Amino acid sequence: MEPLFADSPGAEHPGSDDFDRRQSALFDAVRRGKVVSGPDTDLWQVDWASGVDLDPRMVWHAQVGPVVATAWGEVDARPVLATAVTLDGRPPGDPKLRHRLDVRDVLSGQIRSVECEVPVRVLAFAPDAEEPLLISGHKDNTLRIWALADLAHRRTLDIGDEPHTLAVLGSGPDTRLLLRTSRGRLRQWDPATGASLPLPDLPTVFGLGAGSLVDGSVVLLAQDDALLWTPDANRVRQLPVPPGIRSIRGATLWRSAGRQMLTVHDTTDVLATIDLTSGQHTLLGAHSQTGPDGLMATEGRLSPHSNPTVTGPALAVPVKWQVNLWDVRTMRPLGLPLTGPVARADTAAVRWQGRDLLMTSSRRDGVVALWDPAIPVDREPGHRQGVVAVSVTEPDGTVVSVDEGGTLVARRAADGTVVAPPVATDVKATNALAAWTDHGRPHAATGSGRLRAHDPLLYRWDLATGGTSGAAVRTGNSHIRWIAHQRLRTGDALVVHGYEDIALLDPSDGTLLAAIPNQIRRLSTGFAVGTIDGRAFAGLSSHEKPARLHDLDDPSSGWRTVLGTEGHHLLALLDGRLVTVRSELPTRERATALRTWDRVGRSAGAEIDGPAAVTAVAGRAWPELYVARADRTLSLVDLRTGEHLARPLLLPRPATCLATTVQGCVVVGFGHDLALVRPPLGVGG
Repeated sequence: MEPLFADSPGAEHPGSDDFDRRQSALFDAVRRGKVVSGPDTDLWQVDWASGVDLDPRMVWHAQVGPVVATAWGEVDARPVLATAVTLDGRPPGDPKLRHRLDVRDVLSGQIRSVECEVPVRVLAFAPDAEEPLLISGHKDNTLRIWALADLAHRRTLDIGDEPHTLAVLGSGPDTRLLLRTSRGRLRQWDPATGASLPLPDLPTVFGLGAGSLVDGSVVLLAQDDALLWTPDANRVRQLPVPPGIRSIRGATLWRSAGRQMLTVHDTTDVLATIDLTSGQHTLLGAHSQTGPDGLMATEGRLSPHSNPTVTGPALAVPVKWQVNLWDVRTMRPLGLPLTGPVARADTAAVRWQGRDLLMTSSRRDGVVALWDPAIPVDREPGHRQGVVAVSVTEPDGTVVSVDEGGTLVARRAADGTVVAPPVATDVKATNALAAWTDHGRPHAATGSGRLRAHDPLLYRWDLATGGTSGAAVRTGNSHIRWIAHQRLRTGDALVVHGYEDIALLDPSDGTLLAAIPNQIRRLSTGFAVGTIDGRAFAGLSSHEKPARLHDLDDPSSGWRTVLGTEGHHLLALLDGRLVTVRSELPTRERATALRTWDRVGRSAGAEIDGPAAVTAVAGRAWPELYVARADRTLSLVDLRTGEHLARPLLLPRPATCLATTVQGCVVVGFGHDLALVRPPLGVGG
């Protein structure tokens, strides 16, 4: 099959300069199994990398940055993509955020841009208006109208509420803008004059359906009802909604064999497809990855719940780490889910050159991509959900990783070869992992659960056999957030913590060795294990109290307070020093500044700030630390001086976890994949 966008530059390696492009090309070559001889010495060395996320169905993509809104259109027979992005990758609400609108010619890669002072919520093209337009809806309760040719600002409309969903109706002089506000009100405007247009008397509208009938009719969603409004006739009629559908959240109109179909999506995660001619319907209630609490798991940008999309025969349902595909006619699975840069993606249907495509946009990954679900795909063994933790055993160096769905994969650190079939534990919402070797066999312990979905059990696994290693063990925690395998003076132990006490367990049989009381309880925000003066310690941080150090070799000795560390989240213990990230919130989603402390609370290094939140760290030899951030970068920094020892490596996706090997390399978990990388030659210790 011929590529759709073969002449689109920068789709494969969208680095910002020559260094990033060469680094991206090297990373991509290794992921695809190509032999790379004599890579440039100024680049990070990629020893091996998995390629689960290299999906051939992705026919085009662009690294656009943290994307908050998208629109696809066709102008003068050329495809154009509009994106609204934040410029520096900081989280929503950060006062340092700046915002930009980009309009990209997909074939040539040419981009026109304009900066905005106010965050963008929605985008839409009006290519068939008398003058082709781009419309942006903003947080300050306005719509801004831009000339598509040069992004010249035409006018600003005050809409009274924050915009939520925007649709363009009609063409030429009859073009109209239909907007649903955050309060459920419908508004309509003439984009050429800015005049408000009348609407029928309608109930509070909870959503607009994607697409329209041939006569221009639009689906309006109002609590348990779906209404069909025909603007030209100003007529509203109720659509048939099957029993079992409650509180409709989204809807999509599509056609099959000349018949108009409607797929609706409700708050209980049930989908129904309705034939608008006959009234017949089909229900689908098992499309998502259900969490341990049984709640709905569809995710996206506008809420945590994104509207499913129909393109060709495929019904695309975005979940946390991937997009599930179903045959919309039979409601049966349609091939493997889409993985890659689709975390918490929003989706839209696109048609180009006679092919039905799916567009995804992921703020977390900073990528807009086009997919052809009809392309066949085969996938290497590995993770089926996003990797959440990685651990390296000593001294043999087996790399063990786990994804959120509980699948464990063990690889040789030397070359990344999978040493045993992946272990599908089916333990949902896995958070924590520790790995070790027992008589030459790799073992692992995992923990899972959520604040409102408790799982107090520690699970142990023999990765060589693919089975459990003894019964699951109750830990005294409502759920488990951290596990470490630590050598104590009395032998090896698993150090386990959730919100309650710190438990020390025997790895071989799960026997409780000791329980260390935790007075911080539900305020704990960070946890790390390491050595201080040859003794094993666990560090625990909270948002409101100073961090504490617990002597694991003497569990009854109480704790030591590290003064001055309130509001700092503990990330690592490195050579007796605490590495933290400062945050004004109980979570560290917006935390960018690293600090280093000694055991009594004195500064032990420079503050190291960055343009994006820290997602993971891993210690090398003091004072060197690997730091991953939400802008996809991986850095090696000197904690004493704050210096970056090498130019940051731009990863394919933001790293979720890091682990160092005894050689000082770092294993990076990103998306569904892992890679082992080392700094450029001559860098670091």
